[in-house]
Amino acid sequence: LSMDASVASAHTNLGIIYNKVNDLKNAKNEWREALKLNSTDTLAITHLGITATTEGNYEAALEYFFQCTEIDTNDITNLMNVACVYFEIGEIEKAMQLYEEWEERDWGDASEDLKNSFKLNYGLALFSAGQVEKAWEMFSARTYVSGNHLMDPNDDSFPLLKNIEQAEGKRILLAMEQGIGDQLFFLGLLKEFKKITKCEIILQTENRLKDLLTASFPDCEIVTDLNLDKVNADFWLLYGDMGKLLNYDKDKSELCKPYLLSNNTVKHTWRTQLDKKKPNVGIIWRSGLINPRRLVNYTFLKDWTEVINNDEINTICLQYSDITEDLKEIDTETRQRLIIPAFDLKDDFGSMSALLNDCDLVFGPSTAPTIQSMVQ
Repeated sequence: LSMDASVASAHTNLGIIYNKVNDLKNAKNEWREALKLNSTDTLAITHLGITATTEGNYEAALEYFFQCTEIDTNDITNLMNVACVYFEIGEIEKAMQLYEEWEERDWGDASEDLKNSFKLNYGLALFSAGQVEKAWEMFSARTYVSGNHLMDPNDDSFPLLKNIEQAEGKRILLAMEQGIGDQLFFLGLLKEFKKITKCEIILQTENRLKDLLTASFPDCEIVTDLNLDKVNADFWLLYGDMGKLLNYDKDKSELCKPYLLSNNTVKHTWRTQLDKKKPNVGIIWRSGLINPRRLVNYTFLKDWTEVINNDEINTICLQYSDITEDLKEIDTETRQRLIIPAFDLKDDFGSMSALLNDCDLVFGPSTAPTIQSMVQ
């Protein structure tokens, strides 16, 4: 049995490799071979479910995902996959009913991390369903998920900010979390938060964002190397919880405004490739981090062929990470028409801000470049 499981895992991993090069036929064959050897290989089943979803075979996708939750009754990933399919086919009530059933279930000896991860993902579903008040409550559970950030929510000597009244006139450490796109998005509420609370902000960020955030928030103390023993602050708060404390919802959309100052001093040779008579359209087709559930929301570079070959526009690549394999999806002529800036699209946010300033339109999923285009 152990040998079968090992060979099955090899088939599953080979299927993942085929999937990365968009060879779905061989990918599915490998995952099915894996299940012949180990019928409880939930990774292979999950991939088959994701593939069925992308192919529009939602009935099969649900069968695969539910099969995983039967094998592992605490499989939150596939609970989310089921909910995503329900959202995709417009059966939002079924998705929310599923989350409600899990909320009331007996979790047995499940870890607190697992319970809080469930609440986090339930919160995201509630946001999608428009149930914002409860969404904020559930979403804030991520504060207690191990490894999500550097802070200790149980340390009374440096307390977590729990209501907006506490912040008035105080010094607040705003602690970063999650991905850089989320950080950029959440900071859209910072100016309003400061205005209401009249607090001082110590803003923790990454080195690659330091210059842009220093220019955009000149009245904040920007720190990259956080030494908690030396931080002079009364409370701390994760970026994303400003929304909760401000009771932010669609009726308060005016609170979140573009704030990121673009860098107009950056000069790059790629600008000479732009036909000044045509509008500039930036495209992003995926995240740098790809997992089965995320694939549903992404496109492939080949899907943009017609846009790239449109003579009426300049099409600019905003896709960060290595795109060597992606470029193989399109023919030589199309590759030559796609403008690929010669700088690090992942880490050079100063140059990216200048590039986005040149774009008339940006298309993409909810990834860092797309969000950066929104906030500047």
